Amino acid sequence: MNTVIKLFIAALGVVACAAANAAATSPRLSIYQHDLAFVQERRAIQPDGEGWVDIRGVSELADIDSLHLAPTVGSVIQQAFRNDPPSLVALLERHLGERITVIHTNPGNGEELQLTPRLVAIEGNRVLIADNDRVESVPMDDPAWRFRFASLPSGMDAKPMLRAQLGVVDPQEAELSYLTGGVGWRAHYRLVVDAARGNAQTGDIEGRVAVHNDTAIDWRAATVELVAGSLNRVARAPLPAPRPEMLMRAAAVADFAGAPPEPAREAFGDYHLYTLPMPVTLPARERRDLLLLARERVPVRRDYRFDFGHNNGLYQAISPQDPLPAAIRLRISNDDADPLPAGTWRVYGHDDKGVLRLLGEDNADNVPVGRELRLDIGRAFDVTARRTQTQFRRLNNRETVSDWEVEIANAGASEIDVLVVERFGMNWEISDENERHEQPDAESASWRLKVPAGGSRVLSYQVTTRQR
Repeated sequence: MNTVIKLFIAALGVVACAAANAAATSPRLSIYQHDLAFVQERRAIQPDGEGWVDIRGVSELADIDSLHLAPTVGSVIQQAFRNDPPSLVALLERHLGERITVIHTNPGNGEELQLTPRLVAIEGNRVLIADNDRVESVPMDDPAWRFRFASLPSGMDAKPMLRAQLGVVDPQEAELSYLTGGVGWRAHYRLVVDAARGNAQTGDIEGRVAVHNDTAIDWRAATVELVAGSLNRVARAPLPAPRPEMLMRAAAVADFAGAPPEPAREAFGDYHLYTLPMPVTLPARERRDLLLLARERVPVRRDYRFDFGHNNGLYQAISPQDPLPAAIRLRISNDDADPLPAGTWRVYGHDDKGVLRLLGEDNADNVPVGRELRLDIGRAFDVTARRTQTQFRRLNNRETVSDWEVEIANAGASEIDVLVVERFGMNWEISDENERHEQPDAESASWRLKVPAGGSRVLSYQVTTRQR
């Protein structure tokens, strides 16, 4: 049954001299990667005779402790944040013990009966009313019943409001600042690579940022600065869950004529700050997609990897394992002047017909200048390895000797380099091998092998392991 509730508001008390809704300047938003924004804006205020001023247009997800109002003249004596939107239940709760107007419509003839009983209690979706020594239960979700209220209770407002008392009652401007949840950004990247020649290829990178505003506030022509980095915050009570409709809004993609300029980047303490080149409007419950960076013909290194996990020197069945496909890892040296904020990378390539195809995707952390971006995008169809333990001997209670063979097959059309990694996790020593190994860390050995097109290559080694 559809709920039909009509709330008739006969009178709204408005204190005009205490209203402060006009912003003297466009807001400034410093938006962080973790659903957090620092809002700064100037407001034209006109306190009443006692210095009180009501400031509306404050985010309902504001961190109350961070709300700060700095008037040009004088100071703030006290302030309070109100976030009490009207609803039927909220209005009924405010009128407990008072007389309210209840209207019943006869479903047969449409005649209306108006009562003014006293509201006694609220129980689930029903209310108890008392009149003339009689107590009745009235449903709240029945369209035949509705409630009428003379006015909104004091302090109840459709939008959040900061109410402050100033020491100076003269009209002036004030700086309002606060932290709010519901606003954040994340980077996402599009990497289009050309055909690989062995392990080498190039790619074009387009980085974009998705800025979301899940609050009920429209920030218009705002100066937007994106802060990249992880800052520590004190744990606090969770913010209210966003309403379902905010999760269903489609992302809005900014459409600029021509090639838009990239954001200006600067170091900010131990973080990086990206200032968008033009004012941005962030409507309530909406997402905007904006350009972060664009790079062309970037060298990309394609690695084929076999990481066999922990080889703890124990006996394994002496029979070849099923062929394993090689993991594909793309490596890009970030030698550019700008770091790469954390985000999702999607990798595309063209097939023989020139049709663009998705090759894989991965998440990457922040990549500073001079560091390497690594993307694990999938497994190769044509590059496989078969690993076999050919011998096993236990020398004593602490030492074992194992012999291994790894046969790598390349069904592709180009010679490739393949990386094989074994992780021993204990005291170990390679006593024999047909290819020289490297030691990337204390627990691992790795080999790089060239595998011809349409051919194969066999790695063999013997390892002695010792329990600590």
